[in-house]
Amino acid sequence: MRTRQLLVGCSLTPVLGGMFLLSGCEDPASKAQANASAQIEKASLDHSRALPQDDRSSALNAVVSTLGQAGDSSAAALLEASTLRDVADVHLSRAIAAESTARALRTTLHGLAAAAHELHTAAALQAGTDASGARPAVQAARTAVEQQLSAARADVARLEGPVNERKTLNAADAAEVAKLRAQARTLREEAFTLGNIQGFDKVRAAVDVDRRADAIDKRIAAREIELIDLDSQLRLAQERVAQATRQLSATSAAETEIADLSRARSQSASELRGKAAAVKSDFDRTLKQLQDLVKGELADAYAQCEAALQRAGAKAQQAASGGDAAAAGMLRVRVAQMTGQMHATRAQGLEDHALLLAALAGTGDALGGAAGYRSELDAAAKARDAALEAAKKAYADAAASIAGIAGNSQEANILKTRLEAASRGEAADLSAFTPRTTFGGSGASTTGGGFATPEELLAYIGGLTRASMEEQVAASSRIYHATSAADRTTLNTMRDANAAMLELDRALRSKTGQGLMDASAMRNMPGASFGMPNARITSKADDKATITYDSPMGGSASADLVKVGNGWFVDIGSMISGLAAGNPQAGQAMNMMLGAMGRAARTVAQRVNSGAITSVDQAMEELGRALMGGMGGAGGSPN
Repeated sequence: MRTRQLLVGCSLTPVLGGMFLLSGCEDPASKAQANASAQIEKASLDHSRALPQDDRSSALNAVVSTLGQAGDSSAAALLEASTLRDVADVHLSRAIAAESTARALRTTLHGLAAAAHELHTAAALQAGTDASGARPAVQAARTAVEQQLSAARADVARLEGPVNERKTLNAADAAEVAKLRAQARTLREEAFTLGNIQGFDKVRAAVDVDRRADAIDKRIAAREIELIDLDSQLRLAQERVAQATRQLSATSAAETEIADLSRARSQSASELRGKAAAVKSDFDRTLKQLQDLVKGELADAYAQCEAALQRAGAKAQQAASGGDAAAAGMLRVRVAQMTGQMHATRAQGLEDHALLLAALAGTGDALGGAAGYRSELDAAAKARDAALEAAKKAYADAAASIAGIAGNSQEANILKTRLEAASRGEAADLSAFTPRTTFGGSGASTTGGGFATPEELLAYIGGLTRASMEEQVAASSRIYHATSAADRTTLNTMRDANAAMLELDRALRSKTGQGLMDASAMRNMPGASFGMPNARITSKADDKATITYDSPMGGSASADLVKVGNGWFVDIGSMISGLAAGNPQAGQAMNMMLGAMGRAARTVAQRVNSGAITSVDQAMEELGRALMGGMGGAGGSPN
């Protein structure tokens, strides 16, 4: 018998054992018990045919009612205890299914919270860097330029009058000089015609005219000297006017740009706030779904499971006084074991919820209620610790009970060893719950207590290649560390995918007797099991180490080991980056792949439970097709 089969147990074994104890009885109580046995057998057959849980629970509760009328014999009590354990199993299955749904909702909430935080931060950045703050400086510059322009224009106006006046006078005088020079030439020509004596008066008149022209030329020259200075001042003033005009135009353009930029940033901030509000609406709706699930289906499943287990334990104790104390004792062990599983499952759910609350408490004003999330976080952490201690106690009770009833058989010793390990928090379903670091603030770790040294962590990872699938899945909650919102999303998506694969594995074992790891395709699939082949530490400091190992995709890969508190973990962000050779989109691609894997595994698990899939190989084939369809590749869901 497989160890896992021994650990998990099968409800049919105590049922059939109880039927054997009742054989041969003919009194009324025996007849009632025989009738109950028939009903139990039918309920078990219905279970094997995947009867809906509500119907199976009703059928088993009807059996319990029948047994209650069958008298107080130890055989009847044993049957009733066994049936109540079956009832508890139904409700535990409900709880596990509800926890899986809750895990998927929490993964969605992690993503929505991260998106809301980023949008809120971006909107605040746009609003906080409003360009309108530069407007006063630009307006002051405009005022200064306008003053300069006014002064320059005044200078131009002041200089243009004298310059124009002198130019006008010079133009008139130049015309007069030209006229006089022409007159002097005429007089000289006449004097030349008359001769020296008769033309002397003409010559003297010509000289007088030239003297008058020379005087006017002197006035013109004086004005030209003045114009050189005045015209230089005028051109300088005109250049100042032109420069100030250009500056004024640039200032106007800057004011327009500031106004446009302010409007653009205001619009961008408004759009970002709108998107953040839409994301928060989705978040609130999803959170309401989670709260309704936790307070409704999940709480009811745990309450009914716990009530059935308490009644089963009491009936098993009553049956122990009868003839088959060993059978009753073993049933008590099974009840205690299931009680431990129930509390461990609840502790895992509370741990996931605490991780979500830690992330939400770090989103500031993006979602509102950060203080409330911190308060809820403290309560969730305490509830998680209480559930963990209850699980350990139940496993310890089971381990203590088995010692006196099972002899020294190999299977009994294996079961006892596993139960003792579980009571210390070391078994598969409790390995995720070693002592936790304290939650607090936005940087809360998403990991547990870690390992004492990097070497111990590598040794643990190396041993996982020989572990069961349940142990490997549980290990994913123990060895990784994530602090960023993106890495937390990846880690939660990984957990959901692992849970889905475990659901498929359990469905296959229940229906075919083989699990995923029994399939050759799974054994040969890269990453089908944990392990970092040939892992070696290449550098080590007080709080960080780097390892290199053989990549499942060929070549080598590296990852960082980080020390958080007193424990060492694998930094999941560096591991993904190392496997993807630094591809910045690796985390997003990993989330897409893991999300598709989770959906595909649940789809195939449903088909296994319905009987549509009858072998591990067929399940692997359909898993591949469903996975390709979920990631947008070739293939699709099976018909």
